[in-house]
Order: sequence, then C-alpha cells, then structure tokens
Amino acid sequence: MRKSPKKIGLAIVGAGRVGLIRGEVAARHPEVEWIGIAEKNPDRAKLVGDKIAADFVTSDFHELLKRPEVNAAIVSTDEHLHVGPVLAAVERGIPLLVEKPLATQLAESQRVLDAIERAKVDAVIGYTQRFRRRWLVAKEKVRTGALGDVTMVTSRAFMNRWWRSTTTGARPTRPRSLPWSSRARTPRHGHVADGNQDPGRGVRAVGQQGARPDLERNRRDRVSDQL
Repeated sequence: MRKSPKKIGLAIVGAGRVGLIRGEVAARHPEVEWIGIAEKNPDRAKLVGDKIAADFVTSDFHELLKRPEVNAAIVSTDEHLHVGPVLAAVERGIPLLVEKPLATQLAESQRVLDAIERAKVDAVIGYTQRFRRRWLVAKEKVRTGALGDVTMVTSRAFMNRWWRSTTTGARPTRPRSLPWSSRARTPRHGHVADGNQDPGRGVRAVGQQGARPDLERNRRDRVSDQL
C-alpha cells in the first residue's frame, strides 16, 4: 500500500515582500498544512502573519526552525542575512529554498555550499526565471541547434526595487538607462539570442549578424527609450 505524502510544515524566515509572496502561495497550496514566520520587525510580522493566517510567528529564526512541525523552509531575509538561517536549517536537515544570492561574500557562499553538500540537504536557490516558458523555449532552441551556433546572448530585465536613503529617506534619482553586459562588440558571425523579460514579449532569435556597431548602438538606444 502506497504511503500518503507527508504534509508540509513550512518555515518562512524573513517576511518582507518576497516572504509575503511565498507565504501567500504556500497558504493556497493544499499540501501545506502549517506555516510559521520569523520576522524581526514586529509590525511586519503581524501584518504578514495575519494575511496568510500563519500558525506561528516569532522574531527568532532559531525558535522557528526548531519547531517539530517544520519540514521545509524558505529563507527570504535581506541578502546579507541569509547565512545564519540557512546554516540553522541545514543543521536540522530541513529542505529549503534560498532566495538569491546564497550569500553576499564568496567565502560565506562557499561555507554554506560546503555545509549543504556535507548534510546532503535538498536545497535550491530561487532562480525562478529559469522555469519561465520564454527561457525554457530559448534553452530548447539552443539545445536542438535551431539557432545555429550561438555566439552571444543578451538579456534585459525591468526592476522595480528602489532603495531609500538610510539617512534622509529619499529615493535615488531614476537612471535614464541601466548598465548593459551586452555592450561588448557584436560577434562577426553567428546568431544572437535576445532574452527579454518584458511580459509582452518573449525570448527571440535576432538572427545572423555581422560586425555592425551601428546596429548594436541603435538597439541600445531603443531599450533606453523604454526605461
């Protein structure tokens, strides 16, 4: 007789914007029967806890991760605070999703990765873009050779995360354009895959191009106009 799968008791460490999104998804999932939150800001903890009807709310992630109900965890704190909760979850052998990045220092990232591998914990970084259809389509086209020999890939993303000054509370001036990793010279031969995260468009093959700096410059100008 097949055993019924174990219901999920989810610990969410960090109840900011992403923590709330993950919590709302978990609250709707039929296999999640218990949700706990660890959040240092008491007002935010209450807000998110009430919104997702959390079963347990605390300011101490150690207390949360020690709960007997917990068998999965999401670490969605600020980026520089990932290490502590991840290592605590790994110590208990809890499968976890870590919002990117793993850590903000190379040595810390290696330390966390080593701990995960030693414990053989099922852990994943939240690179959710790789599961979107447009990127899966692009990957398949590259894998099957549908684009020919791909010599360069560009991608653009539109971000809405703007930081306030910690001293004045003011927002920084919005830049006219974002830095481009694709400012390198267009390859002389081959195909270019243009990855675009604009919801109205998908990844597309730009096609075969020669060394045309004017085309690259015009393309960047069109993107800057959209920002």
